[in-house]
Amino acid sequence: MRVTGRGEPDATDVRAAAAIGARHTDRAPFLPEPLPAGLVDRLQAEAGRDGVWLKPISRTEEETAVALLLDQGEQLEQHDPAYLAELQAWLRTDPDAPDGVPVAALPTESRATNFAVRDFAGGSGPRPTPATPADEVLRVS
Repeated sequence: MRVTGRGEPDATDVRAAAAIGARHTDRAPFLPEPLPAGLVDRLQAEAGRDGVWLKPISRTEEETAVALLLDQGEQLEQHDPAYLAELQAWLRTDPDAPDGVPVAALPTESRATNFAVRDFAGGSGPRPTPATPADEVLRVS
């Protein structure tokens, strides 16, 4: 990002700035309930306003491709000392800290999966256990 000058915020900028205090981090697994009708369309429209492309992953081969790309990225990050130092610098144990990622927001339990699970604790987080056919598979459609 490069600052190129001053500008007056529009209504969208003001709403986005006001939402900062309400943001929170939750890295828990997704719930098994289906998404509300129209949510994906609304998310695509909102993302598009900022020039972002949002692609729902709905086919098994898409899910596999994304999982492999995420796994490759996770492996690169977990071997990058600068990335690991940044993770540690942002973790907060003080619940009253004004910034950072509270450790309470990090996953505390392993979950069954055959895909990489992001380790936001820099190597000290829970490790996934391999999924078996008996494990429930959650899909978003």
